[in-house]
Amino acid sequence: MTFQSFTFEETGLYTNNKIFFIPNAGKHLVALMNSKVVWLYLNQVASKLQGGALAMQSPYVLSIPVPEMITSKTGELATLADRILSAKRADPQADTSALEAEVDVLVYGLYGLTEAEIAVVEGR
Repeated sequence: MTFQSFTFEETGLYTNNKIFFIPNAGKHLVALMNSKVVWLYLNQVASKLQGGALAMQSPYVLSIPVPEMITSKTGELATLADRILSAKRADPQADTSALEAEVDVLVYGLYGLTEAEIAVVEGR
């Protein structure tokens, strides 16, 4: 069960001190940040809270290694993020797992993961 995630806010809302935001970030970054690779990393470095939530503090979030984005992959990630966000806006319970899997495949390529490393990320 996922209860923490990164999202794209485009309505101009403000935040309190419990939310991180990246001003002027593209949707491709939202896709990357919600990938299995990034969450595996966060689960390794972040402190755990009651119930298994992660303590999303600045040192952990700032330490996420962001790969060099290839322009074509940036566009593909942004398109997938748009499709996921649109589906969730229409129905918050929408199953977007197939789109999320596509994001993961692109992100594996950006990080240059081997089949063995992908198997670890996938829990195989």
